[in-house]
Amino acid sequence: MVLTNQLKKYIKSLHKVKYRQKYNKFIAEGPKICKEFLISKKFDIDFIICSQEGLDEFDSYLSKNTEKTIVCSNKDLKTISTLTTPNKILIVLSSNLSDINTFDPKISWAYYLDHVQDPGNMGAILRIADWYNINKVISSPDSVDVFSPKVIQSAMGAHNRVNMVTISPENLIESYSNHLISMSLDGKSIDGFKELSSGIIVIGNEGKGISQKIQDNSPYKIMIPRRGGAESLNASVACGIATHVLLNNET
Repeated sequence: MVLTNQLKKYIKSLHKVKYRQKYNKFIAEGPKICKEFLISKKFDIDFIICSQEGLDEFDSYLSKNTEKTIVCSNKDLKTISTLTTPNKILIVLSSNLSDINTFDPKISWAYYLDHVQDPGNMGAILRIADWYNINKVISSPDSVDVFSPKVIQSAMGAHNRVNMVTISPENLIESYSNHLISMSLDGKSIDGFKELSSGIIVIGNEGKGISQKIQDNSPYKIMIPRRGGAESLNASVACGIATHVLLNNET
């Protein structure tokens, strides 16, 4: 196969969310992240674009996908990359969102990301979910795209082990209002929730926090006690602290 101008144009279009959603495709880049996707096989591979160095390094993985592999120059790789410095390999994959019906909040933990806009936060939260074996990350339609190149980079392969789904706040409240755990400065100290062994931890927008509608329908409101003078915590940091405390409370 050859990296034609038409294929270059198509891959570059996937830098934008509207085309990722139109084609249901996304991009992964770099040796470490691409290795995760090649091993996992959770997402179908459309194209593997790599330099000769990348081909040599990943020969044992790429030999099973020779019909999908295109070797190109570093210059050509740079034209389709989302990175400032392209790194040996880029993969085009089919996106794959989970089914919310497979989640039972009575026995499992999940996150709901309410208008989380920063790709770094989204990626970090996916990594936290991966670390604590939280299988489901649910996001609102106005949150950053979980398949954004920056989210893919910051999640470091977590997409392969964490199932993601998008539902509206209205559907969340309708289906799961008895299981919502909202983080709020007006909430009860997180250390006091030893009765919780499952549920949906809601992470709010970086600037505005959790929407009032969700807060009003959350039976549990938790607060991470503050000892210093900081006004707030980063969304992913708060998520990590809350997860650690709640999951240790249940034991």
